[in-house]
Amino acid sequence: MFYPRGNLAASPLPGTIEYIIVRQDSSIAYAIRRRLSSAPGTIDPFIAYPHFRATIYSPSLSNTLELISPEWVMCHYACWNMDSDRAVVLTLSRLHQQPSKNPFFATANQFQITNPLLATLLLHLAPTSFRCQDTLPCLDKSICEERDLCGAHELERVKALEEAEERVVQELKELKARTADQERRRIGLEQEIEETWHAKRQTEKLLTDRLEELQAKKDEEIVYVINKDDPLST
Repeated sequence: MFYPRGNLAASPLPGTIEYIIVRQDSSIAYAIRRRLSSAPGTIDPFIAYPHFRATIYSPSLSNTLELISPEWVMCHYACWNMDSDRAVVLTLSRLHQQPSKNPFFATANQFQITNPLLATLLLHLAPTSFRCQDTLPCLDKSICEERDLCGAHELERVKALEEAEERVVQELKELKARTADQERRRIGLEQEIEETWHAKRQTEKLLTDRLEELQAKKDEEIVYVINKDDPLST
């Protein structure tokens, strides 16, 4: 039975182990075919992946999964890849005995192994007989390398964000400096305009006073001339 997306609270999906493959490196792979329930209203959780019929999700890492076959065999880590358009191949890396009461595990009657001989061998072999345990350091190293790569990418992204932030801060400083300079220029122009206007008012006042003075002097001269030409006017 498989728990879609690693959700143990959901109803498990039935499936069959159709092939057990022993590879040249002594690792073991299961070819799993998932069977959908025929009950009305059943929703295929893998409908978003039409290019193959089945996949299995891990509750932790997206590229690993947890698969239980017989009651005492657990695949603690596994890598999956598509072997055909109908099956998912699971490469086991760690096998050990587990109690069947654990909700993470499926019991033997929950699986159908289509090859009876392989089923018998699998159920009677001791866990230590599976030399695929040797692949665990390699898989752990692969996972660590992937995490390191993700960490490196994250550090690069953080560094890029910090550099962008520094550029923005520098641009803001330059903008503030330009704004302050423009403000000083505006204040200087206003002061210059005020001084020019004040000087203009003073010049106008001086000109007005001078004109009044000249007009008064002219009036005095006119009166003097009139009095000189007409003695009787006095």
